[in-house]
Amino acid sequence: MVSLILSVLFQFNTLFGLFLYTVTMLLLSSTFQQYSRLYEKLENDKVYIEQLLNSLPIGLITIDDSKSSHFINDSAATLLHLEKKEIKQRIEQKKKNDHNISFWDLFMQREPFRQVKVKYEKNGKKKIFLVSQSNVLNLYGEKVGRTIFFLDITEIEELTKRMHQSEKLALMGEMAAKAAHEIRNPLAVIHGFLAFMNENLHERDREQYHIPLLLQEIDRINAIVEDMLLIAKPSAPVMKEAYMETIVQDVLSLFQQTLEAKNIRVHVRLDRVPLSIDPKQMMQVLYNLLYNSIEAVGKDGTICLYSDVGETYNMYVYDSGSGIPTHIQETIFEPFITTKSSGTGLGLTIVKRIIENHGGTIALHDSSEQGTTFVIKLPIRR
Repeated sequence: MVSLILSVLFQFNTLFGLFLYTVTMLLLSSTFQQYSRLYEKLENDKVYIEQLLNSLPIGLITIDDSKSSHFINDSAATLLHLEKKEIKQRIEQKKKNDHNISFWDLFMQREPFRQVKVKYEKNGKKKIFLVSQSNVLNLYGEKVGRTIFFLDITEIEELTKRMHQSEKLALMGEMAAKAAHEIRNPLAVIHGFLAFMNENLHERDREQYHIPLLLQEIDRINAIVEDMLLIAKPSAPVMKEAYMETIVQDVLSLFQQTLEAKNIRVHVRLDRVPLSIDPKQMMQVLYNLLYNSIEAVGKDGTICLYSDVGETYNMYVYDSGSGIPTHIQETIFEPFITTKSSGTGLGLTIVKRIIENHGGTIALHDSSEQGTTFVIKLPIRR
């Protein structure tokens, strides 16, 4: 339109038309230059905001309802172990067979929510996210979208569990210390009288009054008290250089008759690596684990002990038993948790305490109907 007007002016007054054309072009050039600077500033601000959001350690996903667009920061892709395109597809197309359906369901909610704990699993790694959602408002206070942000609290949850475990152990230790003095003295008196009766009574009288059974049950009570004291006041390990293979052979010799009677095959394949450990305490650890394995296998089974070496010395104890029930797998190391009718539920608690005193860890590596595997990780002092 400006060009048309100027062409008409050129016909009537050339100089005025040229002047007006020059002024118009200068004004337009100045206007476009200002818009260009404004656009460049907006682009720089946008890049800065994106860099700022990408640098946050929390996952952040913004959904623009008006444009049906998404912004996904780098932390979200890292935490979810997915590409940004995959995340967008999961949000738009919810899969019914997705095992993380409880996490993706949160993106379907339109109303704000705060600090919802949800489990997430990817590539065999289990995480716990703390998820919140808030509305995105425009200049007029109108809702134009939503922002979902989530934080990985897996380590915090693990730390909380360990704190609760420590509180339980501390409480049980205090109870054990008090109970020991109250129980052991009368227990020793009762055991002494029963032992005296067992030696002096006629065999018929001993069977009539079940003296051997009473002695057996008192020994069992005494064993529980001893285990509680061991948890309450564990002795510091006396470190020596030793080989795990040697300790395993010593423990297996204690079970030799039982293994032969139950026809249980034992395979040992351990790397010969010198470790700084307390041989006596480590012998107690292996005794408890092998005793549990023998009980789980029953007859005609297999027990395997093998290892691999990396940053730590990793020893695996496998048995071909029926496995540990799913509902107690997460609490198997807590006090008084057991699957055996005659068990005290303190063996694995003691084992874990000893391993942790050595600077290592023990965990349930795998358990199913095909068998159970525990893994012990001990530091290698180079």
